Amino acid sequence: MARTIFARICILGCLIVMQSPLLGLSSLAKNDPYPVFSTLDPHTFLYIHEKTKVADPDFSARKRDTVGIALSPFGQNADRGRDINGERAELGNLGGNWGIIPLLYGPIPPGKTLAPTLQTALSNLFPGVVPGSLNDGTKIDPDQQFGYFSVPLKYRKRGVRFQLEADIYAGFGLSLKTGLVSMSQTNTGFIDLTSCTDPTRPFDPSPLTGDNVRKYLMSELKPIAHEIGLNICNYCETSVEEVRLQLFWRRGFEINRDEQDWPHFLIIPFFQIGGTVSPGDENRLDEVSHDRAFFLPFGNNDHSGVGFTGGLNIDFVESIEVGAEVGMTYFFERNFEKVRVPTSCFQTGIFPYTTDVSIHPGYNWHFGGKISAFHFLDRLSGYFQYIQMEHKPDDITLRNCEDADFFLPGQLEKLSGFKAKFIDVALNYDISPNIGLGLFWQAPISQRNSYRSSTIMASFYATF
Repeated sequence: MARTIFARICILGCLIVMQSPLLGLSSLAKNDPYPVFSTLDPHTFLYIHEKTKVADPDFSARKRDTVGIALSPFGQNADRGRDINGERAELGNLGGNWGIIPLLYGPIPPGKTLAPTLQTALSNLFPGVVPGSLNDGTKIDPDQQFGYFSVPLKYRKRGVRFQLEADIYAGFGLSLKTGLVSMSQTNTGFIDLTSCTDPTRPFDPSPLTGDNVRKYLMSELKPIAHEIGLNICNYCETSVEEVRLQLFWRRGFEINRDEQDWPHFLIIPFFQIGGTVSPGDENRLDEVSHDRAFFLPFGNNDHSGVGFTGGLNIDFVESIEVGAEVGMTYFFERNFEKVRVPTSCFQTGIFPYTTDVSIHPGYNWHFGGKISAFHFLDRLSGYFQYIQMEHKPDDITLRNCEDADFFLPGQLEKLSGFKAKFIDVALNYDISPNIGLGLFWQAPISQRNSYRSSTIMASFYATF
């Protein structure tokens, strides 16, 4: 049954100005905190056959909703983000500009030594200071300019995502989601912010002048990175993404079927329980993630998780469907080796030493609101949805008790939480009752300590 003129005007106007992500589990990844796996309405749940029994019985008789599949090539880009204070920042600076002078600060952990280039810099910039004893905050620029680098990056993600759903019994069903992607971060140049400041500011006539800092530290970034074991080359990898398995339930209750003076609609409550696993070689993960400055995790950085989402849709038979959802995702603790942890409260962006830690990620929560219309123009359907999500700070503990006097994991905990808000739009056209094509656009509207990522996706979907 064709939708009303009101529905057509409403949905077309909203589609022009808005966009949204799909229902499910949120992620630990700041670059892709709410992954989308198809262009389909996030609250479809293989329920079109049941819903259209009321609105379009002829279509319902030809619709099959026992099993559904979707293949979705997509691309995701980001060149900027927002830092922990919500200020615009380069992707390499979300945790602060790279402080090079602070590499000389803090104690030296047992079994470690100050890198030779840093030793030379310490001798010339802070004569007579013993390595491991420097902690003079008056020599640190609070504006993170003098002795700091800005690190612009270009983030790109390309791949194909797969979604399989199956109706089981009595309103229950299962969904499986995963993807194969290639992901890269390209450094477009380290920008020495020291040159943006007055060369006599703030410490001249001490040895800590602009010329000396550039000579002994800023121009020596590559040797310093090599000596501390940090790979600052561009990052590019291809891998399977996280695998998500979810159990869902949904059921429609018809209201005002025989009432002439009241709107005819369906109330459709739903819930979804699921788990997520990030496949991969753990040894390779440790080696790559902590030795490469621009590494990004595929999925949840090898943390498994479980989550719950519940919501309610109201489908007005002659016009539109509106709905809302709320959900939470919990992640399990995991041990990591050779993680870069600051040894001084002044260090940001780059850290000279590594240690073994245990990371228990904070939980995620999200809220979403949706409006959609099914076959509002011929066989064209569309929806948009607003999502906001938040990741609470992680709990990071040192695995070696003797490291407590040297490393400051609390500094990383403060930078681990993030927030993101999205608006997405999708259009899907049925080329047969059980086959269709779709387009999707996800756009960010607000972030805190996360990437400003946008996503474009196309889908081929079919039901049996």
